[in-house]
Amino acid sequence: MGLQSAAGNRAVATMVARLRDSRLLPGTSHVLVQREYTPKRNEAKDFKRWVTLRWDRPEDDVADVTAEITKWCSSHSQADELTKTVKYVDFDHLRSTFKTADDAVAKHGSFENAAGAQPAPTAQAQPKGPATDPHAEAKRQIKNAGFKAADFSEEDLLVIEAGKSQSGVGWAKAIADVRTAKIEKETSAKLASDRATKYAPAKAQGDVLFTDPLARRVWAAAHALAISGSSASSNPNITLSGDAVRRTDALAAVADWRAHETVYAGLVDQVHVPGGGQPIQDKANRETNPDPERGFQVDFCSNWSNTKVNVHVDVLTSSMR
Repeated sequence: MGLQSAAGNRAVATMVARLRDSRLLPGTSHVLVQREYTPKRNEAKDFKRWVTLRWDRPEDDVADVTAEITKWCSSHSQADELTKTVKYVDFDHLRSTFKTADDAVAKHGSFENAAGAQPAPTAQAQPKGPATDPHAEAKRQIKNAGFKAADFSEEDLLVIEAGKSQSGVGWAKAIADVRTAKIEKETSAKLASDRATKYAPAKAQGDVLFTDPLARRVWAAAHALAISGSSASSNPNITLSGDAVRRTDALAAVADWRAHETVYAGLVDQVHVPGGGQPIQDKANRETNPDPERGFQVDFCSNWSNTKVNVHVDVLTSSMR
């Protein structure tokens, strides 16, 4: 029969107390006596409260955690102090460092100090799984539609995801709309590249022919419009950017423009300004197609491979008086 069973908890406690002052081995901090206690019936309920409330452990763990505490501690009051001053994770580290609770207190004076002296518990590395793809569903829908998800950029996927939530759209239409826009953009970019190459000789020739500052700005705008996707329309138009010009500046540009009817044979010809002796039109009050949104303008026209390009230049109303 063991010492504790034969003498009881109180007798063992008294004996250990007497040994307390002489329990340390020379040159060591370990105790001579390892004392384990068995909680009394009325003490057992304390452990359930301490383990579940103080240490936030599930009730299923109460029995196992109680066994760990009573094996390590030497008294009920010591167990009480332990669960009040340190966390369960700290207790786990204390047990791995000190053979008994008495060892921990003898070296550091308290459980709290002993726990504070231990290296901070490190969180266990979580196994790394595959990164979650935020566009996984969009890519799945694209594949279901018969297309390759790799052909759609991050921006395309975001547009699809936003579009599918709109009323009456859904995945299929959102994907089709983005794909159509992509094709048009790619086609337009290719056409612009092809046209830039095609009209390069004409552009170089016009850069030499036109010397008037305003006429040169108009020529640059006409070329940009001719090689862009907008030139696909039957009569592409653009208004020259910037402030309206004075009447005298507009007329000087008209003279320079009309002086070069053909810039480059077979590419750019029929360079003209309509209106004869009155090239500046009051478009707000003209008889045909009056436009209240406009004032005085000059139309600088040119044909680029039979496509008419029209650059409008605003003229200051004050300069027309």
